[in-house]
This record gives sequence, C-alpha cells and structure tokens, in this order.
Amino acid sequence: MALTVRELTGIKPGQWLSHDGVRGAGRLMAYGTKDGGATFYFRYVVSGGRRDSLPLGPFDPRGQRGLTLAEAIDKAGDYSKRYVAGERDLRLALDAEQRERERQQAAQVRVEEQARAEAAGTLGIVLMAYVKQLEGRGKESAEKVRRSFELHVKGKWPALWDTAAKDVTMDDLLAVVRPLTEAGTLRQADKLRSYLRSAYTAAIKARQDPRASAGVAALGIIHNPAAEILSIEGANNARTRYLSRAELRAYYRRILTRPEPERSVLLFHLFTGGLRAEQMGRLTLADYNSERGTFRMECGKGRRAKPRFWDVPLIPAARHALEGMGLGRKLFSFDGGKHGATGNALQARIRPIAEAMLEANELDAGKGAFTMGDIRRTAETLLAEEGVPANVMAYLQSHDMGGVQKRHYQHAEYHKQMLAALNKFHKLATIEPATKPTKSKPAKRKQSNVVPLAPRQAKR
Repeated sequence: MALTVRELTGIKPGQWLSHDGVRGAGRLMAYGTKDGGATFYFRYVVSGGRRDSLPLGPFDPRGQRGLTLAEAIDKAGDYSKRYVAGERDLRLALDAEQRERERQQAAQVRVEEQARAEAAGTLGIVLMAYVKQLEGRGKESAEKVRRSFELHVKGKWPALWDTAAKDVTMDDLLAVVRPLTEAGTLRQADKLRSYLRSAYTAAIKARQDPRASAGVAALGIIHNPAAEILSIEGANNARTRYLSRAELRAYYRRILTRPEPERSVLLFHLFTGGLRAEQMGRLTLADYNSERGTFRMECGKGRRAKPRFWDVPLIPAARHALEGMGLGRKLFSFDGGKHGATGNALQARIRPIAEAMLEANELDAGKGAFTMGDIRRTAETLLAEEGVPANVMAYLQSHDMGGVQKRHYQHAEYHKQMLAALNKFHKLATIEPATKPTKSKPAKRKQSNVVPLAPRQAKR
C-alpha cells in the first residue's frame, strides 16, 4: 500500500509504515519518532541475509527541514535500482562514497589554500614548495623537513606561516628556532635553521630553475633572512659512544632473550653493521637477492642529484634473522612485512635493553646507556681496530667516498671484503675470548737447617 502524507502526519511513536515496492528490491519505510514526527528508511536484505535499514532523512511536508514524501520515494527508488543492479551491501558502498567525497573535498580545500598562498606569497608556500622539491628529487629527508615545518612553524606560529615571505625577517625566524635551543634540543634547532635557510635559497634560485614551481618563481624573492642566523654552537658535537667488546657480547646475549619478531629485527640490524633504520625500513622483497645472498640499499642523503645504490652481503646469521622477520612485502619489519620498521620503533626496542644492561652493570663504568646509532658506530670502530680498511666500512655504511675511489674500486672486491668484515663483527659479538691457561710455578723447596758435613779425607 502506498504511503500518504496523512498517514505520515498521524504516525505514532514506534510505529513502522511501508510503501509499495517490488519484492526483492528493497522498500521505503517510515518510522514514528518520539517527538511525533517520522523518519524515512530504505530497508533491504544484505548479502549475508540480515536486514538493514538505511536512514534517508526526516519527513517534512514542506521539504524545508527534511524530505517530502515525493523526495523520499525518489531517493528510495535510486537505492532500489542500485540494489537490484548488484550492490547488495549498500551501506558499505555509501560509506565508501562518503569517504571519497570527503577526500575530494579535503583535496579541493588544499588546492584552494595553495592557490591563495601562492597569490599571497606566504612563508608557508615557500617552505612547502621546498618540501615538494625534495620529494621530486627523491630525497629521503623530505618527510622530516615537512614534519619540522608543520610542527615548529605552522603549528606554533600560524600568523607567521601566513605572512608574505618577502616580509619575514631574521628576528621572525630566530623566534621560531629559539624555543628549541632553550629546551636544549640544539641539534633539532640547527636542523630547523638549516631547513629554513635552504627553503629560502631554493625560492631565490626558482627563477633560474625550470623544475621549480612557477608560483614560487613569480614571488621574486631575493633576500634570505634565515642566512643571517648563526649556526648553533654545540649542535653538531659528534657522539663518540660505542660498545666495547664485552658490552657488544652482553648486548647480543640480551637480544637472544627477546620474543620474535623483535629478536630477529635486532639481530638483523646488528649483523648488517648497524645500518640506518630509515634506509632499511624502505627495503622490499624485490631488494633481496636470495641467490647472491645480498640486499640492495638506497641512499639519497646529501646533495647528490640521484640516490646511490649498493649491495650489502648477508652472513648466515643475518639470513636467519631475515627469515625470522617473515619475508613479507617489507624486509625490515616488526609486523611480518606489512610495514617497514622505523628508527623510532627500533630505538624503542633498544632503549629498554640498554637500560637493563646499565642496571645490571653490564656496561663499562661511566659510559652510560647506548642508542641505535651507537651500534653503527660500534661496528665501524671495532672493525677498524680489527684492520678492516676505512673505504670498505665507508662503502658498507654509505659514508661519502671520493669519486675516483668509488670508480676504481671493484664492486666484487667490496663484496668480499664487506662479507669478511661482517663475519668478523659476528665473531666479536658472539664468541667469548679464549682464556689462556695459567702455568703453575714449581713449589719452592724449604731451606734446610742441617749443615752438610765436609767429606772425610783419606789417610795416607
């Protein structure tokens, strides 16, 4: 029976009314609410056999604060067509459509904000254009720079973010950096200072760079206020902490007590020489050559236009650890390869081990706990003491190498020497030094108090 406006107007709270429809195609329903009104629903049966009622909106005979009966019939008819066409789980489909609309709306908002920022030539557009440039060149630092700008500039100085880039002064940027220095995070402060300087430098060069944003080039920025900020003293004090041989063996023993996959992740990090977690976190199954027993690393650090690639050999213990992580889509992973492990996640596992070792007096006196980066430094330092050439460690750990040295040293030779170096490091971590047996000294004879008699001389 068809619904009427009179029925909807007189509906009782808790009462259901239905509209005529084709069997098996869903149906328009109306439900009486506590306030004396009615709400429209489209009722249908989902693929699992359960009934579902999708809300269409409240009934309003004038159509001002809700749907008229005719509008509700049309809307239910659209849902019925989709249902008959095969969309049995309408709610899921509609939720997905809503999320897509919200995504598109958010993207449109970002586009409009970008356009307004470019028109205004704000500091924010200059900074984000620099991030976009880093991303376009495949720089692994792009995301760190973005987070730094959004946290320390946009988040804490929104008015400055929207200020015309030409009007920003050294004092403005100094005010951005100063809180970090006052908090004692000198390294982060100097990084932010460097990021700001580089962003302005890129904006100044934009007019000469065909790859730069046309909007940024049109800003005509000719002055870099961040260049006037002095580098922060003490920000680049290099850490010198590394594990002694005894500490390294204790760390290895601690790793063996950890549950999987944490144990395998930490062992893989250790037996590959403490390579950078950010780089290893990007490794995929395609980077692993099981036949050669190597994995391919990528480094985009520094000013190089293209990332550098190099193959790292796997000793048997590292291969075993790799298998322990699951050999999923991502090689270096805490969740079976679904996501790559991050530096923060790795440090979060190393920190409690270092603190437990400190409490158990397993660390050398006065040195304190160690960090993820100290494992890398440990491999470099101890292997140097073992006679591993500096250029081999530089190749393994992706330090900058001279061009001539890189071109003329054969990759095959590197492979053999890196493999030998990693095997040495494995022995240092896992094998206790042999103790030399102490030789027993012969017991000293007690001195006798008896005086020997002189020999008797023969008679003539």
